[in-house]
Amino acid sequence: MILPSQKANAPAKKPQESKASRMPKNELLDALFDLFRQYEYWTLKGLREKVNQPETYLKEALESIATLIKTGTFALKWTLKPEYKEKGIETVKQQLKQEDEDAPGDDLDDDDEEEMEDVQI
Repeated sequence: MILPSQKANAPAKKPQESKASRMPKNELLDALFDLFRQYEYWTLKGLREKVNQPETYLKEALESIATLIKTGTFALKWTLKPEYKEKGIETVKQQLKQEDEDAPGDDLDDDDEEEMEDVQI
């Protein structure tokens, strides 16, 4: 007897083991730079298999350090931005860390410079 809550043809759920969890961004960037040292061009699928990270998180990190080639021989492949190919990896890491610190919305105490006035009611 099949209960209404059970379906005879219900698909099996995927095990949680295959689900990717986010690693810290600095570790992800290290892994990506290592991969780009091996090969100049990567597909998103290839990168995702190597670093085992969620696709949206991986794209977000890639957009900060790489460009997607849309046409030509290497269409739909990612390559490092020219400024990152020329600079050393440590310089790039410091620059990205500084950009993260300067990102809007991170600093909740923006009114340090405003002078406050006491008002009596």
